[in-house]
Amino acid sequence: GLLADHRGGRSPLAVAEVGLVGDADEVMRGRAMRDPARGRGAGDELNPQVPNPNRVLVIDDNESIHKLVVARLRPEGLEVIGEDDGERGIERAVSSQPDVILLDIGLPNVDGFEVCRRLKEHPSTRNIPIIFLTGTTDTESKVRGLDLGAVDYVTKPFDQVELRARVRAALRTKRLQDI
Repeated sequence: GLLADHRGGRSPLAVAEVGLVGDADEVMRGRAMRDPARGRGAGDELNPQVPNPNRVLVIDDNESIHKLVVARLRPEGLEVIGEDDGERGIERAVSSQPDVILLDIGLPNVDGFEVCRRLKEHPSTRNIPIIFLTGTTDTESKVRGLDLGAVDYVTKPFDQVELRARVRAALRTKRLQDI
């Protein structure tokens, strides 16, 4: 699949980070159009006349979840970037400094709990709100995720209105924290 074909290179999911607009399928297939307001290319700065969009990092090994999140959060004016693996997700969080992280528990190699623990220990990512977005519904997993520092927990299949509301709430909390 698309996610498995990028070892050693830039993730196809990173297409959302370079200022492209289109529906999720267009973004994933590389047919999205450039958003002139974003004014971002290789090395270009953001257009100063357009406020910085909030950036959401999705760490999930399911390509369909990435597409759904892009489709649901893009209309909110959010920039969505993604990784399909816990290790790369940690690296992307450190390098991209997203405003919110949506994190799956069932990741290959390093599970979501370990990713959360490591992100909360790292000085540059410890204050980024993490929302677990996962199919795991047992109370023990929810409590463990929250105890590791996540701010919220959304179960799959998720309600799009609820997901947007929870991301907005996490962004509000982060803005207050950053003041």
